[in-house]
Amino acid sequence: MDYQIVKQLVRQGVIVPNSEIATKLANYELLTDSETEVLCRAGLTALLHIMDEMNIGGHIIDNLIWNNRKKCDDMKPVYAALMAD
Repeated sequence: MDYQIVKQLVRQGVIVPNSEIATKLANYELLTDSETEVLCRAGLTALLHIMDEMNIGGHIIDNLIWNNRKKCDDMKPVYAALMAD
């Protein structure tokens, strides 16, 4: 799964990382391979579920997410919502 897609899914709250990963994201720390895999698998699972529930193809979801990428011009996105319990 592409990094930009995972990033958008996290920003939109479609996937919510655990507190350790959220802290790393908030501090701009590199994730381990296993942490990255967890986010990618969660993102793929979420998108497959959305496609199934909405009866739309993956290409439509992909285009929506890529277009959203162009709209987000925040150089320092806030991950505070991810840290809230």
